[in-house]
Amino acid sequence: MKESEVGGLVVGLIIGAAIGATTALLFAPKSGKELREDIYEKLDDAKDELMKATTELKEVAIEKSKGAKEIAAEKLHEAQDKLAETVAAIKERAQAEE
Repeated sequence: MKESEVGGLVVGLIIGAAIGATTALLFAPKSGKELREDIYEKLDDAKDELMKATTELKEVAIEKSKGAKEIAAEKLHEAQDKLAETVAAIKERAQAEE
């Protein structure tokens, strides 16, 4: 499973858990004030979990982008070397024909 799919799954699970917890609280026999306090507490917990997951996914994305930058730099250098070789070969042929 790709990291982006895992990230989406984590976010979905957190949102689903928050919705489930909120639904359970709404059907629990509590006073309005207690119910609101419980909902706010669950929302804070969900927010904290979402922030944690976001931070972890950001770290993974940064690491992946570093790897991609390194690969792109290598390919760029290879292309520059190949271009330099081609230009040198063309110059040699042009000089040999003169």
